[in-house]
Amino acid sequence: RPAINPLNQYLKTVSGAIDPATGRPYTYTYFNEDGGNPKLTTSFNFLNFFAQDELRLTPRLLLNAGIRYEAILFPGFDPQAPDPQSRKVNNDYSDVAPRIALTYSPGDRQKTVVRAAYGLYYDIPGLSTFYSAAQTNGVTFLSYQVAGAAAGAPVFPNILDIANPSFAVKPNINAFDPNFHNAYQIQANLQVERELTSDILVTLGYLFAGMRHGVYTAETNLGAPTGALADGRPVFGGPRPNTQFNQINVVHSGASTNFNGLFVNLTRRLNRGVEFGVNYTFSHALANNIGEGGAGEDPTNLNRDYGNADDDARHNLVLQGILEPQINEDKFKWINGFEFTSTYFYNSGFPINEVSGTDLNKDGILNDRPLFVARNSFRGPGLSEVDAQLMRNFNFVERYHLSVFGAAENLMNSSNANCNTASGCTGAVVHTAGASDFGRVISARTSRNVQVGLKFNF
Repeated sequence: RPAINPLNQYLKTVSGAIDPATGRPYTYTYFNEDGGNPKLTTSFNFLNFFAQDELRLTPRLLLNAGIRYEAILFPGFDPQAPDPQSRKVNNDYSDVAPRIALTYSPGDRQKTVVRAAYGLYYDIPGLSTFYSAAQTNGVTFLSYQVAGAAAGAPVFPNILDIANPSFAVKPNINAFDPNFHNAYQIQANLQVERELTSDILVTLGYLFAGMRHGVYTAETNLGAPTGALADGRPVFGGPRPNTQFNQINVVHSGASTNFNGLFVNLTRRLNRGVEFGVNYTFSHALANNIGEGGAGEDPTNLNRDYGNADDDARHNLVLQGILEPQINEDKFKWINGFEFTSTYFYNSGFPINEVSGTDLNKDGILNDRPLFVARNSFRGPGLSEVDAQLMRNFNFVERYHLSVFGAAENLMNSSNANCNTASGCTGAVVHTAGASDFGRVISARTSRNVQVGLKFNF
């Protein structure tokens, strides 16, 4: 018989029609059901202790130093779980976080200020990772599947008898590396601030931020490699070492990132109705994983993914200003009470991670990168946007104030790809290798968006 679409298959199944291809009543293709105990009771305990002090060593030098200790007591898992790695998470008692900062004002007039700081800051891992491991342990929560034409398959609309183990699908397992540690970030900065006039400041600075012990997942129940790709990635294809399970996804804490940035900031404080700021940053962000539990390109070598981070935008420029007219001439005094604010954003574009569209190394992770292509090696389109607001304030008496405003997001209606710090430009453009329109924008940010309103204060 010719192919039948899902809707007609359902209608013929309900009516009890006979399938001429099998001589039996039409039925579903596959029946899937989850069973087990979905209830989960768990708890986390957090211990935090810190000490901090501020010392003025000289009239010009201020020192701030502290230390913090943190510990997370992770919940216990099912001690009867079939895989030892999914029975518990070892507690990490080594989280000591020092921090130090200083402020120094050289010179007699004290128009220059030097600031420097360094510190470690621990993070709380995503708690859903623990919930998933507690339930996906190979015994608590299972999946069942049967083909509609298989012997013993229930007749529609009956459901599976999950007591029959022959319907059970080999389960996946989520587990934790015995050497799991809490992630932390190293932060450091050095800034020199100079007062050019009584209301204009300029700041030059350097920023560093680096994540260590970030969370990532690796599949450990892959068959032995049967070969290797030309760039060295192993190709998996042998039988799974543990035939009792399908995937065994182990949560590790080895992802790392590094961010280095140089910035200059020019600020004019509000004076005579004018305030503005200019901030420019040149930076480079590198990472082998964003540290939120995702899998890498090669489960045997996370550093194969070390390259430009998803949020790596080399050039960032922000201009912002406020104008509040203060005019004394009678014929122009009506302009007083208006307030105009505007912000201009620019960046040079986030990375694009090129993919092949297939699982080259047979590890179950689709969309591998092509051979010899580094992570995030292409650059997406830049961002340019102007936001603005015009407000008029009216004061009736001392207690009553009315503000009427009109605001526009993307005032110039610039066309910008929907790139962001979470995924770069990968999801906003065509990124499959060999595509004739590689880099074409398929998802855009908000076009011009205008709103008007009023606010009454009393």
